[in-house]
Amino acid sequence: MLLMTVIYIAFIGLGLPDSMFGTAWPAIYQEWGLPFSFGSFIVSIIYCGTMFSSLLSAKVINRFGIKYLRSARH
Repeated sequence: MLLMTVIYIAFIGLGLPDSMFGTAWPAIYQEWGLPFSFGSFIVSIIYCGTMFSSLLSAKVINRFGIKYLRSARH
């Protein structure tokens, strides 16, 4: 059950920044005094972080294994 909760939170956490940024940015850039084009820099950081975590996930799985998934099925 704990593993499913972590997976669910990770799934939501990966999709939330993409959808929320577009609706929040018009208010954020005005309040913080940033140029509107600075949003593309932030989106680039978000996408680079997503790619980095995707590439790193294979190493994490190889290091720690998937023993928790196997034991949950039995």
